[in-house]
Formats: sequence, C-alpha cells, structure tokens
Amino acid sequence: MKAIAPIGRALAGIALAVAAVVAGASPATAHAVLISTSPADGSTLEEAPREIVLTFDEEVDVPGFAVRLLDEGGTPLEVGAATATDGSDEPGATSVTVTFPVLADGRYLVRWQSITSDDFHPVDGELTFGVGAGFTVTAVGASVERPVGGPLESLARGAGYVGFMIAVGGLGLLLALRRELFRRLPARRILVRAITTGVVVSLAGLIALEVVLSFDAGATPPASFLVFWGTAVVSIVVLGMVSLALDRDLGGRAIPRVPAAVGVAASLTAAWGLGHLGHGASVAGSALTTVHLAATAVWAGGVALLVVISVPAVRHGAEAWVRAVVRRFAIIAVPALALSVASGSLLAAGLVPAWGGLTGTQYGNTLALKVAFVGVAVLLGGITAWRVRRPGSDRHVGPRLAAELAAIAGVVLLAVTLAGGQPPDDLRWQASPTTAATSGVQSAEVDDLVVTLALSPGLPGSNFATVRVLDTRRPAPAPVDRVLVDIGDGEVATAIAQNATDWLVPATIAESGPRAVSVVVERVGWEDSTVTFPWEVAPLPGTLAGGESISGWWALLAGAGLLGGLAAAAALRPRAPRRADDSSDEASLATTASA
Repeated sequence: MKAIAPIGRALAGIALAVAAVVAGASPATAHAVLISTSPADGSTLEEAPREIVLTFDEEVDVPGFAVRLLDEGGTPLEVGAATATDGSDEPGATSVTVTFPVLADGRYLVRWQSITSDDFHPVDGELTFGVGAGFTVTAVGASVERPVGGPLESLARGAGYVGFMIAVGGLGLLLALRRELFRRLPARRILVRAITTGVVVSLAGLIALEVVLSFDAGATPPASFLVFWGTAVVSIVVLGMVSLALDRDLGGRAIPRVPAAVGVAASLTAAWGLGHLGHGASVAGSALTTVHLAATAVWAGGVALLVVISVPAVRHGAEAWVRAVVRRFAIIAVPALALSVASGSLLAAGLVPAWGGLTGTQYGNTLALKVAFVGVAVLLGGITAWRVRRPGSDRHVGPRLAAELAAIAGVVLLAVTLAGGQPPDDLRWQASPTTAATSGVQSAEVDDLVVTLALSPGLPGSNFATVRVLDTRRPAPAPVDRVLVDIGDGEVATAIAQNATDWLVPATIAESGPRAVSVVVERVGWEDSTVTFPWEVAPLPGTLAGGESISGWWALLAGAGLLGGLAAAAALRPRAPRRADDSSDEASLATTASA
C-alpha cells in the first residue's frame, strides 16, 4: 500500500493542476482562425471604408500577409502594406490592418493569405462588401470542409513524433528498469541503440518538416516557428545525451538525480516545441499539449521498446524476466496513460466542440478513429498488466505487447495526420451547413390583402416583427382595426401601428430553427384574414451552430481517464509479502542474467 501512495498523490495533484489550467483558459487551436473583420463579410456600407481590419485568434506572419482587393469587374486595386496590432476583444488575438484607396459605389471582393507564426501553416480566405445604396451583397462565408495534412508533411511529422516517443520511452525505461536492465546486458544494449535511433529519426523528421512547410508556404519560416522548432531540436539532442549518460550508471539502487532531472526537463521542453509545431495555442493550451505529448511518449514509446527487448528475451527462455519487466513498467505506464487520455480529451474539447464537427468533417472522423484505437490499446495493455501478475508462466505476453504496439502505431499515425489538419473549432461560430436561415421579407395574398412579414435580426433573442398590410381594392372596403402576430411559440401579441399600412411588434425568439409565424388581420365589419409564413431562424453564434456541444462528453472522458488511472495503479500495486512465483522469478533472473 505504501508503494502506491506516491502514485496516488501524483495523479491527484495532476488532476487538480489540469483542472486549474483549464479553468478560465481558451482552448488550443491548430492554425490561426479569423474571428472578425471590419467591414464584415456581406455588409453594405453607406460610406466607403478606408481600411480593412482582420482579427485572428493568434499571431500570423504580418510581413508575409498578402491582401488583394478586386472590384465587381475583377480589376485588382492597389492597397497599402499590412500592419499589426494586438486584438482587444480576445486574449492573444492579433489584428491586421490594410489601407484601401478611395472606393466608388459598388461591390468588392477581398482575398487574404498568410501563415500562422507558431506552426507555419498557410491560412487564407475571402470576403465581400458593398459601398452605396441599392447593392445586394451575399457573404462568402467560411467553408466547413477541413483538410488533413498532406502526405509529405504527415510523414515528416510522423518521423519527428515517433523518434521523440522512442527517446522519451527509452529514458523512462532506463529510469524504471535500471536493476532489471543491469541483470540482462543484451536488452540494455538494444535499448540504448533504440534511443540513439529515435533521436536521429526525430531530428531528421524535424528538418524535413521545416523544408516541407517552407516549400508549401513559399516563404521563409517566421521567427516564432524557428524558436519552437529550434527548441525541439536542441531538447531532443540533450535527451539523447542524457540517456547515454544514464546507461553508464545502471544497476545502482538510487537514481542519478541530476541526469534524471535534466532528462525529464529535456523531454518536457521538446514536447513544448513539438506541440507548437502542430498547434499554436494559449498558455493553458500549450501546457495541456506539452503534458499530452510527454505522457503519450512515456506510454507509447515504452511499449514499443518493451516489445523490442522482450522478443529476444522470450526466445532465450526468459519469460520470467519479461514478466518482471512488464510489472515494473506498469508503475510508470499507467499514470502516463491516464495523463495522456485526460489531457488529450481536454484538448479535443476545444478542437472539436460540437457533434457537427465530429461527424461532419474529415478532421472529426479522423479524431473519432484515433479515440477508438486508444481504447483498443488501453484494453490490450490492461489485459497484459493483469495477466503478468498471475502465478505461473505467461508465454503470450510477447504477442499481447505486439498487438498493443500495433494499436499504438494506429494512434500515432492518426495523430500526426491530425497535426497537419484544420480542426472544425470555428464551426460553433458558423451557421449549420444543413439549414439556410430566412432573410429579407416574405409576402402572401389572403382574401383581398397582401401581407408582408420581416423579422429583424432573425436570431434567437429580442426581435422585431414588421408587418405591412396592403388592400388590393380601391377604395379599401374597411380599415384595418388590429394586427395580431404569433411568432410560432403560441403567444399572440398585438402589433403597434406605425402608419396606415405598417405594424410593429417586439418579439422574443427562444431558439433557432424552423417555425410558423402567423399573422391575423382584423378589419371592422369583415372576417379576420389569417396567413402563416414558414420561417427559418438562424443559429445564434456560439449556441446551436455545428450541432449540440460535446464539450461535456470530452470532460467526462478526461475525468474517467484520471480516475481509471488511479484505480488501475491501485490494482497493480506490488503485493506483500512476495508470492512464491516472484521468488521463482528472482531465481530465473539470476539464471538468465548472462544470457
């Protein structure tokens, strides 16, 4: 019970730390997202604007920011150079301002292109606006399709991440299995060679990633990207050097504290740099991404190297040694896996906040498949950790480890693909692609009347319903006495006369979606005239757009990961007194130490 106490306290502290980081934190996002423009997309202005201001949720490369302004004939107009200011409405936001020439009345199209400073990904878009009266301008809107990373970029990221995981997983095994590795020199040599290979592969992947992104963007990397890229490169080199230093001091009962501390610091710093190469993020998002990458590396890289050192050991009849190694590795693997699931779920809550983003985009489908692979890997790992504690030989531990590794390989492949893609986090700010909100006015003829209806602004909340009643006969047989309006919620309101033909009624719309708006016109001495208009109320930004929110489900998965880690760590705690099979394991270890 004493052995599990530090693990329990660590997981409890981690849970509180993660909760504190998430509280009041903005979610991480991959690539910069355009959050506002002035003039707005689809707007019509009485006076010509002298500039355009585009505000992003994170830093973009201003020197490489390109804006094209075209009139309705497609002729490009000369614009000024882009300048940057800090966004005032949202922490971390950056506004880019570009001056315009004097514009005549008409319609205009703006196209912009840049790259995100943190992750060096291209970002672009377009919008339209009109100048002067009598122009109808339709907003361009944002596309809901989100591509994932290209094959070359994904391959480079995969090499960088896999090499990092092997190096970190090897460091974890060196620290956790120092006595077991001292007893079996061949496994120790294989592990050190694997760590060296991981460092080389990771560095090659990072260099290739810088080349691929530079070629795709057609520009030199921004300073921010080079900072994170250089941090990852230097930290991975330090990680490899520390691992080699620890290899020369294996077998002692005490862990060399200084090299171990330097190795852990290098692992976290490398994860911080790698995280920014795929996700430009807030401080809280950076912390979560760092924890997620480091914890995943300990678990995934450790399992991969366990397979590498266990296969030859089993061939030489050292099943007992393999079982002892797996039991020892579970002490660090279980907390690492719990952290990986919890931090990954909290990141997903910001990246895919709605069902529409999860089920209706390529990014969301890929993420769902990644979660399924994680579930399979957790199940296989749990079975292995449980079986190695049972008395007797377990000749299937090697195949189960290999199966778990195959599931982890699927997780890593999907993760590096997602790192180069655009998440649908901004779907919550867009109208659902499956519905088109009613705009403008609707008219209908009933009896001898023409009734026209308009709802403004046509969003959930406070609105005004404007009704115009025109009689087709001259002179009108009777004046309009009263106009009643039901906006579809069963409550009838009396409209206020504005003049002889126009009537106005304040209305509160509870939620977006389709509804039937009924208008009843009462005239003195005549039967009432009733007309019903079908009306689609647009989603309010931040509520129903993209479907219902699934942030609660992601939070539930994060909590389940931490609690499950605590429960598993408690179940896998070392038993006392030692069982007979453990004594036989020690005897077998002594026999196979020189194998």
